[in-house]
Amino acid sequence: MGFKFIDKSQKGFARYCPTFAKMYGCMKEGLRKRADASKIQKLARDVFNENIKVRQSASWALQRIQKWAVDLSDEDVEVREIAVSNLSDAAHREMRITAAIPALAKALDDAELFVRIHSANALSFSARQEDIIAAIPGLAKALGDENEALQKNAAVALGHAGIHRDQKTLTLIVNEIIRFMRSDWFQNEMEKNSVRYERITIEITQILDNTREAEQKKAA
Repeated sequence: MGFKFIDKSQKGFARYCPTFAKMYGCMKEGLRKRADASKIQKLARDVFNENIKVRQSASWALQRIQKWAVDLSDEDVEVREIAVSNLSDAAHREMRITAAIPALAKALDDAELFVRIHSANALSFSARQEDIIAAIPGLAKALGDENEALQKNAAVALGHAGIHRDQKTLTLIVNEIIRFMRSDWFQNEMEKNSVRYERITIEITQILDNTREAEQKKAA
C-alpha cells in the first residue's frame, strides 16, 4: 500500500496524514511559543528600562530636594523663596522630601514671611506620609504667629503629624502644645477672649483629638 500524503476526500487537517498533521501542529505550536517568548523578552526589557527610568527619576528628584534644602539657607531671599515653593509643590504632589525636613524646620524662623508660610505648608503636606518630628517645636511656636496663613499651616501640619505616628512623636506634640498654651502670647489672648484665641483653640482641639485617636488605635 502506498503512503497517502493527502486525502482529498477529507477537509481541514484531516486531509493530511496523521504524521504530517502532527508535525505541522508541533511546528505551529513551536512558532507560537517562540513568538510568546519573544513577547515576554520584550516585556522584560521594557520593564527593566522602565525601572531604570524610575530609578533615574528618583535620583534626580532626591538631588533636587537636597539642593532646595541647601538653598533654604541662602542669603538671597529670592533663592530661599524659590526653594521653599519647589519643596511645597513637591510635597503637595506626594513626593517624599525627607532630606529637606530639618531645613524646613529651621526656615520656620526665617525673616521672610513668605518663606515661613510655605515652609509650614510644605510640612503640612509632608506630614501625611513621613516623619516631621524635627519640625514639631517650630510648628507649635508658629501657632502664635500673627499671620493667619502661617498659623493655619502650622496647625494643619501638627494635626497630620499626630495621625498614625509613634508614641515619641505624639508625646512631643502634646508637650509642645502645652508649652505653647503656657506662653505669654496665649495667656494674653485667652484673657482678652480674642477672635485669634477662639480660632487657635479650635485648631489645638483638633490636633489633640488626632493624637488621642492615634493613641487609642495603638492601644487597641
